[in-house]
Amino acid sequence: MFPFSLKINLPGFICCMCLLTTLSLKAQEQLEIHHINVENGDATMILIHNTAVDTFPAAVLIDGGLRESNAFIKNYFRNCLRDSMPVAHFKYMILSHHHQDHYYGFKSLGDSAFIQVDTVIDVGGYKLNSTYAAIAPPDSSGPALSRGGTGPRFRSAYLGGLKKAYNRGLLKSRSSVITSFPRDIGKSITIGTVNGIPVTLTCVAGASYTYDRSRNAVSNGVSAANNCNDYSLGFVLQYGEFRYFTAGDLGGQNTGNSIDQETTLARGLDTLLPSLSYSFDSTATTDSVTGHICAFKVSHHGSDHSTNAVFLQIRPAVAIVSAGNKKTWALPNPAFQHRLDASWRPLSSRADSTRPFGVSDRGLYITNLYNFQNAGTARDSCLKYAVLLFAGRTDTEFHYGNDYDAAGLATHAMTGSSADPTCKDSYILVVEPNNITTQSTFYLYMTNYWKGVIMSPVGNYQCHRNTR
Repeated sequence: MFPFSLKINLPGFICCMCLLTTLSLKAQEQLEIHHINVENGDATMILIHNTAVDTFPAAVLIDGGLRESNAFIKNYFRNCLRDSMPVAHFKYMILSHHHQDHYYGFKSLGDSAFIQVDTVIDVGGYKLNSTYAAIAPPDSSGPALSRGGTGPRFRSAYLGGLKKAYNRGLLKSRSSVITSFPRDIGKSITIGTVNGIPVTLTCVAGASYTYDRSRNAVSNGVSAANNCNDYSLGFVLQYGEFRYFTAGDLGGQNTGNSIDQETTLARGLDTLLPSLSYSFDSTATTDSVTGHICAFKVSHHGSDHSTNAVFLQIRPAVAIVSAGNKKTWALPNPAFQHRLDASWRPLSSRADSTRPFGVSDRGLYITNLYNFQNAGTARDSCLKYAVLLFAGRTDTEFHYGNDYDAAGLATHAMTGSSADPTCKDSYILVVEPNNITTQSTFYLYMTNYWKGVIMSPVGNYQCHRNTR
């Protein structure tokens, strides 16, 4: 099955397939980042994949979606991690913050047919009794308990899941590296290695502290609402010259319900990633940037008060949005879409006609994209604005993962918004391991196990070089 897109890039499709073949021939291991479509909320899986024997030496799960997300996640694990089922094993499980659309899917942690976790990482802000010392956060008294989200649902779902998993031997411990804030801002954990090159996660945000230009943890305060989003954990994944960012529902605007942490963090990324990033071709000798992130999971599902213009100076090649069908949320917000379009200056300086064969300058991938008809404002038209801004552009690959109507199938025009729960595409980012110490090349694929689509190529990117 061909991927659904507002444009058909057959040369890119062919090139991407050739590159995947080359990748599999040259290297036994590859890094994959799976953005699982759970309809509402977030669930991201980072895998080190040994393609020679189709096993996964290391895996990380970030967030678990809403209550209904388990149907999507379990199906995804069953198909993707078939070698390790019925129990999917994760080296780390990370909860970005205490909101239901991120934690409720973890309610089944203690289900022996679900997942097994070596180490849990979360923002803390809750108490567990001495029976659970191995998984209890160390800073669980006084101000630390004001991190929001400790109501009955959080206790029964997330904390209940932790306890049950620990009691059944499916959860072993809490991280000894990233566990207390602000102390551990800037610290890193190693997921594993891909062909001998380490894959690391560096904590750059947590408990309302962010990594700043001076390599310190700076307090950004807390919103008047004491919103759980204020405490979101943020990480930079590094693998050679590939950089990826994810930060739950981190905010980029000071309002009654959010705080701006992105402006401070953007300057911190300049320090964390100081090497100049040049375009993928030799024509750009002056167009360079520090703090560059190759791809990122857009914070807070593309809300109006996240992913601000200063943060977008990271100049990503790819943005991935986990949206949904909640009318009261109506995401991704058109204001975010306009900021992305206005600020999104790709690293390539080449004209379309001279771009390397099959390579896109930028890509936007949204798991679910709808028009909403309840608010009577511009937010009603999330899908309309996205199509207006990003569709049909020769420099942009634009896809969204909930379109399977007959017209869309016939024309590839993505005209529908199917409510069928099985019509939910997920997006897999695969990093090319060859030459990873000097450049960043990666691919995007669409997968939908419900529909039998395993790896359908939708994008090919060369966004970063550390030398001219």
